[in-house]
Amino acid sequence: MIKRKEIEIENNTFSYIHSKGLQENKNIFFFHATGFNAETYIPFYEKLNQLLHHEYSIFALDQRGHGLSRASAKPSDLISWETFFEDARNFVRFFKMSENIVMGHSMGGTVASIYAAVRPEKVHRLVVAEGLGAIEWGTPDMVTRIREHLDQIRRPPSPVRVKDVDEATSRLLKRHPSLKKNFAERLAEHGTIEDDRGVRWSFDPLHMVRGPYPFRESSYLSLLAEIKAPTLVVWGSQSWYPDEIRTLRAMTIPNVRVATIDGGHMLPYDAPTVLGQLATEHFSS
Repeated sequence: MIKRKEIEIENNTFSYIHSKGLQENKNIFFFHATGFNAETYIPFYEKLNQLLHHEYSIFALDQRGHGLSRASAKPSDLISWETFFEDARNFVRFFKMSENIVMGHSMGGTVASIYAAVRPEKVHRLVVAEGLGAIEWGTPDMVTRIREHLDQIRRPPSPVRVKDVDEATSRLLKRHPSLKKNFAERLAEHGTIEDDRGVRWSFDPLHMVRGPYPFRESSYLSLLAEIKAPTLVVWGSQSWYPDEIRTLRAMTIPNVRVATIDGGHMLPYDAPTVLGQLATEHFSS
């Protein structure tokens, strides 16, 4: 049975999804994409549970600024990936498990990969779906980025509002045309909340503020080179990542298997069965 729970980490309240498995020492820690939350992936967890015969427990965190977690998401605290890494480290450490499999999608894949690099002794296996670092389109300009960051903090974005869940579903299908409608409906249902002004996406709009620094490619590659766990990297055939970036980053990981499957950036929704089968094979390899 999948349940929602809360824990206190560093004086912040985090919400997470938990599914208890049959084996005490087999655990999967899952990290979601920007703008989503742990609950939006429940259909994928259910498929994974089925493929793994319910042996593994799943712990899926609502990262700060997302879902029902109430941790601060101020831009001044989020100028690098360090805060998200610390949250991941503290989340895994809280449960004191012996065999940890770490999985992540999109932003969550970057968080998972950094955690696996910095705390290799804690990660038994790593699975990343469509998420190895940010993409910098164009030529990064430090001065322009800092100006944009300061201007956006001065005039922070408002919550992204929709008329209702049906409109949220339509927007998701337009942005991710490979999504099946039933998955888009579930994403919209669990990815929106109602407040005194109507319906809005549940993620903190401060996540739309650009960081002051361009993504540091060389630093991230040095982290990937430190990953010790056997790693599965899965790309979609319609991935947002350029071919050269996909190849360079994935092949920097020492013990890696790379797979490409039909789908776009939203692989846990586009291809939950195939992604789950690949992950299941990787866990037992």
